[in-house]
Amino acid sequence: MACEEISKIIESILTPLLDEYDLELFELNINTHNKFTMVEVIADKARGGVNMGECGRINKALSREIEEKELIEGNFSVDVCSPGLDRPMKVQKDFVRVIGRNAKFHLTEPVAGKLEHDGTIEDVEQDDVIIKTKSESLKIPLAKINKAVQII
Repeated sequence: MACEEISKIIESILTPLLDEYDLELFELNINTHNKFTMVEVIADKARGGVNMGECGRINKALSREIEEKELIEGNFSVDVCSPGLDRPMKVQKDFVRVIGRNAKFHLTEPVAGKLEHDGTIEDVEQDDVIIKTKSESLKIPLAKINKAVQII
């Protein structure tokens, strides 16, 4: 079975499992090396906060389904984890997940005369992230964000 086909089947298995815990799939990576396949699932709640217990239960259920359906030939491992605090934020849902937390923004074009801003994410609109800096509230267009990371 082709990797793309396996990926689609695994994603269809994952959807109800993730829904059960109110989680969203951020990434699904399947890599095979020397007849060993690694299935990596990165998931989180819309507002962040997936825990190890939830990851473990999804891991166990997904592994069982892969075995029962004989989706992967040979040995395989499943790793279910959160995106992590230091993961770069890129799209709208990444910012929604961390509303109320501090972040550092590196921009492609200046906003309020600067290419870098630190602040607390107050809200996320269709095309903008609204942050509160020490001195003001700023609306940063998603299209101008080169890189953004949580300040830990």
